[in-house]
Amino acid sequence: MAGTEEITKEDDTPSEIATTQEPHVFGTVQKDDNSIIMIALNNFKGYEYIDVRQWWKPKDGSEYRPTKQGITIPVKHELDTLEEVISSLAKAKEYLDA
Repeated sequence: MAGTEEITKEDDTPSEIATTQEPHVFGTVQKDDNSIIMIALNNFKGYEYIDVRQWWKPKDGSEYRPTKQGITIPVKHELDTLEEVISSLAKAKEYLDA
């Protein structure tokens, strides 16, 4: 068609977390044989955040890969949010232990 332009995707970044440096992993929790939940301090484009994310392991046995299932909590100006998350998780544990 005359006068139409091809629309291309300019951002071809992968769906996985693209970091500018290696994450600082605080811990992992084994969810099942092929997945873990990782808690880490990460950095994306100069912004630090706490990442709580599910990772999966391919059948070929290669390294774990991140999924879209998770949450990120920006560190800058969000320490109160992190405290609220920690407090809520502690309450959930108390409830389940009762």
